[in-house]
Amino acid sequence: MATRTVIAMGERMPEVAAEFYQQGPRQCAGRLAQHLAPQVEAGVLAIDDIYLAAAQFLDLTQSTLKLPILFGSPERPRTSRSMPWSSLPSTSFSPPTGPRRPARSDAA
Repeated sequence: MATRTVIAMGERMPEVAAEFYQQGPRQCAGRLAQHLAPQVEAGVLAIDDIYLAAAQFLDLTQSTLKLPILFGSPERPRTSRSMPWSSLPSTSFSPPTGPRRPARSDAA
């Protein structure tokens, strides 16, 4: 997994790790934030910080998949795995309940 390699090299070559982050995780969160912004503007979603919500959503979707692989856990995810949707936070991506607030987008 490329992430493990970059983490291992990060201390000796911080510029490589920074570039990996900019071209990978940060860009992915930025693209998701760009997708979410029109939904916030339309009042479909209520998100205060669009980039932060996008990054946290990506972390949420990877937490039970990526981390066991990253750390070499013997309990690696199976290909057919059901997600316990009832355990997801309900406040991050919920419809607005009051007056619309202006959206913040800190996407790169």
